[in-house]
Amino acid sequence: MVRLPDLSSGRFLNPVNIAAAAVLACGALVTNAATLADYRFTGGTAASIDSHAGTDAGDFQAVSGANEGSAASDIGFGATSNTAFVRGDAVAQPNTASGALNDDDFLSFTISATNAGDAMVLDELIFEGFYLSDNALGDLTSVTVYLQSSVGGFGDGSPVLDSFALTESGGIGDGGPTYSVDLSAFPSLATAEFRFYFAAVGSSGNKVGDTVRLDNVQLTGDIIPEPASLALMGLGGLTVLFRSRRA
Repeated sequence: MVRLPDLSSGRFLNPVNIAAAAVLACGALVTNAATLADYRFTGGTAASIDSHAGTDAGDFQAVSGANEGSAASDIGFGATSNTAFVRGDAVAQPNTASGALNDDDFLSFTISATNAGDAMVLDELIFEGFYLSDNALGDLTSVTVYLQSSVGGFGDGSPVLDSFALTESGGIGDGGPTYSVDLSAFPSLATAEFRFYFAAVGSSGNKVGDTVRLDNVQLTGDIIPEPASLALMGLGGLTVLFRSRRA
């Protein structure tokens, strides 16, 4: 709880004390995490269904390369499954971080503060992940998702935010576990990109019948207004408080 000094005495109202109190008051404005982006992929849509008024959440991206001989149709968004998917042909092998991060097939999204000078304070990245295995066409035995961000850079040699061994699901309707990544140590940012890379082990190299699925991807945090606006809000709050004490 932020405690402001007693304003009943005019002795408090000198420039140094006012500035310090403004900082304290403004700090209380950015302590509650809100939803900054929320991707549900309903009907195959790549757009965020909800976002903070102070952010622009870009559409989810399905980037297809040619490292594994995959086609553009091997990664995308399912209109029936309501998930983002990566077919086995677009999943790196073997199941190693280096294999995944050198791959050119990945899912990603970018989010930015709407107003120039504002910054995002990120809290947590949450998503649901699982895989489906078609025994007749390859049978995945394990899948790992590796997450990177624009803060640390992308590709092999850049830091991994976190990695998770996904579980096999009995069907799309069954879904999978929810995973989370703590982003509270991130610096305040004007924009950020997150990428999901995938690697797997299977009984064959060509697993078009197997799919990795993501759903319910959410990013939480808050917005810090640009410094001039933040100071005005803090001083405005102090003015109201001072008047109420004098009344």
